[in-house]
Amino acid sequence: MGLLAALLAALPARAIEADNATDAARRLVAALESAWNRHDMQAYGALFHEDAEWVNVVGMYWRGKAQVVKAHTVFHETIFKEVQLEGRELSVRELSPDVAVAVWTHLQDAYRTPSGNLQEKTLNRMTVVVSRRQGQWLISQGQNVWINERAEKSNPVHQR
Repeated sequence: MGLLAALLAALPARAIEADNATDAARRLVAALESAWNRHDMQAYGALFHEDAEWVNVVGMYWRGKAQVVKAHTVFHETIFKEVQLEGRELSVRELSPDVAVAVWTHLQDAYRTPSGNLQEKTLNRMTVVVSRRQGQWLISQGQNVWINERAEKSNPVHQR
């Protein structure tokens, strides 16, 4: 996904076109990764519907694009200003011709929390709902979580 993210980095968000929900979800996740890694929160925010919602890894809940952008801008000016994401796996499920859910696993660089604690480099899993409204594909909902690798080893669906 790195090459696709790099190619999409030069395009404005509204230039993301797709013939189907699966393709739209893949392109939006790539654009999200690119905007994050460039710390371009204007481009990041352009990927969201006005009424989008986001829940971050520690449960902060942001309602509306303005809150999503504000929170990410503050964090990218401070704790995330040098943090990069590296995509590992992407699964997309089309729910209808106009809606898809993407589950994206990515590696996030280490950083210091606002309280000064070190958050080690970690795998995260992000769920993003994309939808097409008035012909435009954007993100409607998102949530990301830290993957507890020790607990993941006990995941019952991976047991014999």
